[in-house]
Amino acid sequence: PPLNLRPEQVVTTEVGVEAYFLDSRIGFDFAYYDKTTTDQIMEVAISKATGYDATLINAGEINNKGIEIQLNASIVRNSRGFNWDMVLNWAKDKSEIVELYTDPVTGQSLESYDIGNEWGTYVQARPGDEWGVIYGTGMVRDDNGAVVVASSGRPKLQSNIKLGSVNPDWIGGIRNEFSWRNWSAGFLID
Repeated sequence: PPLNLRPEQVVTTEVGVEAYFLDSRIGFDFAYYDKTTTDQIMEVAISKATGYDATLINAGEINNKGIEIQLNASIVRNSRGFNWDMVLNWAKDKSEIVELYTDPVTGQSLESYDIGNEWGTYVQARPGDEWGVIYGTGMVRDDNGAVVVASSGRPKLQSNIKLGSVNPDWIGGIRNEFSWRNWSAGFLID
């Protein structure tokens, strides 16, 4: 079928502070953002009576909120040419799937969207979850978090449970740069 797709829409609010002290030898940068993206292009299943099994549509809404912090320091400034600069950064992003797709004819909402899958696990988008939650078969646990064991001595299994997320809790890094006259070297750890 002919496609009438629009570019996704993004609304972002960001506030931040950047400051340097001691003749620009020490500085910091702090930013907070709130970004909502709508009309992502998604492939959804349609009736095979159309001659197709899926179509591309604009749908969905995801919200991302986060903070980013960066500290800068000129640790050594030497008139003979040796310098040592360091940058530390840290960031945390929290996403939430607000909505996927609601069929305008039937009013039915899409409960999950497969982003990818491998070996019986699925990375999915589900309303109320963060983007990239991993679902699959896992061990049943009691209220204390202990694995429930069946009479056979093996752990009880349950399908379609939340196993984890592809997203890190936070990201950060440290960069060091050393220079002497016309030579410089550095390293980065993420």
